[in-house]
This record gives sequence, structure tokens and C-alpha cells, in this order.
Amino acid sequence: MKKIYSIQIVLLFLMPFASAAQNIDFPDAKFKQALLGLAGLDTNDDGEISVAEAGSYVLPININNKNISDVTGIEYFTGLTNLQCSDNQLESIDVSNNLQLLMLICQSNQLTSIDISANVALTYLDCSDNDIASIDIGVNSSINPLNCGQNRLVFSEIYDIRVAYPSFF
Repeated sequence: MKKIYSIQIVLLFLMPFASAAQNIDFPDAKFKQALLGLAGLDTNDDGEISVAEAGSYVLPININNKNISDVTGIEYFTGLTNLQCSDNQLESIDVSNNLQLLMLICQSNQLTSIDISANVALTYLDCSDNDIASIDIGVNSSINPLNCGQNRLVFSEIYDIRVAYPSFF
């Protein structure tokens, strides 16, 4: 009987630490604050975003013009279909775990490359006005429209895009 009480006391002591481990660590405080401002995301109103809350969130995320430089943590939003993160200071963005993503608008940042090869559901991409030298769209041929103007793409890459998407040019 003493063992059971001892185990229960230890579990009660450790439970707060176990639930804290499930919260997402966002390196950019402005990104976290912008996410906390989204209706319906922080379902338990604890000022944190748990892995479970992020994974079940399916509403559009619009974090345009928030002075965000790092969106690390977006990978936990596995049900996300619409991400708008324009007019920030992003140098990179990893959406390889966001396989439900249909729309990505990341224009007017400082992106140098973008890899959407895993995002086969993606149908709309606007990555214009960045510093992108390469775009990896993989086998994704359903993007319509594809707006990648005002970047550093070289002619051969633009030609490849034109061949795959002749109606865009």
C-alpha cells in the first residue's frame, strides 16, 4: 500500500513537467505571439501552444507584417492548409511537414530558396519579391497560380517553370 501512495505522489509531482514537455518551443517570440492571437488555437488559454493544439489546428494562419524572422514550430501544424507569412524578415521556411498545405503566400521576405517538393497538395504559391535563387517544386504540377516574380531565378530555372506552367508567363 505504501508503494502505491509513493508512486502516486511521485506522479503528481511529475505531471506538470510532463505536460510542459508537450509545449512547442518557438525561438521567435513574435511568431509565438502572432500565433497566440489566432482565434481557437490556444484552446486551454494557458499562453502556450501544445503539440496537440498545433496538430489539430486547421484554420488559416495569417501572420503577415509581424516582423517575424523565424517560423520554427510551423512544422507541428500538420493539418494546416493555408499559411500567409508575407512582409516579414524570413530567410528560410520549412513546410516539409505541412503536407495538407494548399496555399502558401510568403512574398516580400528575405527567402533565398524554397522547397515544396513534399507539398503535393499545394495548389497556390506566391513567393514573389524575395531573394530566391532556386525553387524545388518536385513533382507538384497542380500549383496554379505560381507567382515567383522579382527573385534571383536564373533563366534556365525560369524556362523549366515556363515549360511546366506555360499559362503563368
